[in-house]
Amino acid sequence: MLKIGERFLPHPNLEKVYFAYLALVFIPLLLISSMPILIAYTFFPYAWETIWPYLFIPLIVVLFVLGFVAYWTKDIVTQSLTC
Repeated sequence: MLKIGERFLPHPNLEKVYFAYLALVFIPLLLISSMPILIAYTFFPYAWETIWPYLFIPLIVVLFVLGFVAYWTKDIVTQSLTC
C-alpha cells in the first residue's frame, strides 16, 4: 500500500508509452538531421571529402540527446501521492 508523499515509479506500460512519444519526436529530428548528408553526397560529391565532418555534427547531437533522454528516463520519472 502506498503512503501519502511516498515516491513510486510509474507502471512499465506507461514507460512504453513515453518511449513511443519520444520516438514520435526524435524520428523526424533524425530524418531532418540526416537530410543534409544525403543532399551533399548526392549533389556535391566533389566537395564530400571536405564537408562530411561538418554534416555529421547535427546527427551526432540528435543521437547524443536521444541517448541521454532514453537512459535517464527510468531514473527521473517518479510520482507521489498528495492529499
